This record gives sequence, structure tokens and C-alpha cells, in this order.
Amino acid sequence: MADNTVLLRRLVTGVARKHGLKASFMAKSFVEWPGNGMHVHVSLEDAYGNIFADPQVGEERLGHAISDLLETMEESQLLCISTFNGFRRMQPGSYAPTSITWG
Repeated sequence: MADNTVLLRRLVTGVARKHGLKASFMAKSFVEWPGNGMHVHVSLEDAYGNIFADPQVGEERLGHAISDLLETMEESQLLCISTFNGFRRMQPGSYAPTSITWG
């Protein structure tokens, strides 16, 4: 899926360039217009389906998954924020996710 996401980004950029336009994937490209951030959905399945749907252990598994995501969130910024402008926005009051929370 990561490869497909990068491919889609390159495709959109190329089509925009062909039409004399510029595509931006910044969460908030213009001060006067609302932003639109990218997010990722994660599904974990085994041979029986969604591993979090198991009534016996699903809730415990989900708790572990969430805590591990929160624990690695700071380091994952190196992969998810790929531009200087993205890192520049990481300050309180910038409408960027500047604290580790689950909601």
C-alpha cells in the first residue's frame, strides 16, 4: 500500500504538471484556505479475519496495538513528515499534531 500511495502521488503530480498546474500534498498549503491532511488506516487480519474482533482477546490486542503506536509516534515522524515545511509546522498553535494522544 505504501508503494501504491507513492505511485498515486507521482501520478497526480505528473498529470497536474501536464496541465500547467502544481499538485501539493502539504496538509495546509495556503493560510487562507482550510487544510487537508493525509491519514492512514491499518487493518490486521489472520486466517480467521480481523484480529481485534475476537471476543476473547481482541480488546487486549487492540490495547497493545494502540500503546505501541503511541510509543513509536515520535520516531514515525521521520517517515511521515518528509518536508522542511512539515517539520516547521510541528509547534503548538499550528493546527499540527504536536502531542501524543489517542482519540
